[in-house]
Amino acid sequence: MARSGRCVFVEAPVSIIDGTPIWFDKDWLVNFTAWLRQEKLKLSALEIKKNNKLKITFLDAKMALLFGLKYDNKKQQEIFRTKERP
Repeated sequence: MARSGRCVFVEAPVSIIDGTPIWFDKDWLVNFTAWLRQEKLKLSALEIKKNNKLKITFLDAKMALLFGLKYDNKKQQEIFRTKERP
């Protein structure tokens, strides 16, 4: 179990069906992890919860705080905007 202050929960386009994660946007997780690398945020764990949330555990509370400051709703929409398909 992670210590308090190191975990953050974010909404993700995923659902757990019969124990298998089903992604509604196939590129979301790839884009998300690329953004984390770009921002130099280090993770210790990533877990998909049943309530369409992604539990992110950072190495320390400072990384979790930096994530919270950088990842707001407006930034989330900018980073993960998917191209409309015809």
